Amino acid sequence: REREKERERERDVKKREEEDVEVLAKAKRQAEDDARVLKKAAEHAREQQERQEAEDKWSAVEAEQKSEQAETARKAAEQKQRIDDEEADANEMVANILSTSKMWCKTLRHLATQIESALKAADANV
Repeated sequence: REREKERERERDVKKREEEDVEVLAKAKRQAEDDARVLKKAAEHAREQQERQEAEDKWSAVEAEQKSEQAETARKAAEQKQRIDDEEADANEMVANILSTSKMWCKTLRHLATQIESALKAADANV
């Protein structure tokens, strides 16, 4: 009877550990999905930047007065800087997400090792 209770407790622990592994795997997949989304956002921002720069250059060429050309160039530079800053922020976020994903992988490996050891120990105790 005691043995049966112990086995049931071990099964419960194993089940919880398996659920934990599934939750961590799901979190890892979500982090990877988030990284892809951020990468696409950075690419979109870069494309918008290129389009905006082309429009700004065309406007500057068509502009009749030098003051208008200078103002357009200044605005383009500010927007380019904002886009560059946003892209840098997005790249930093991607790097953080990748780092987090690596951490989750290590955690999952560690948990798997612990589970395996616990199972071996449980088998040895049976």
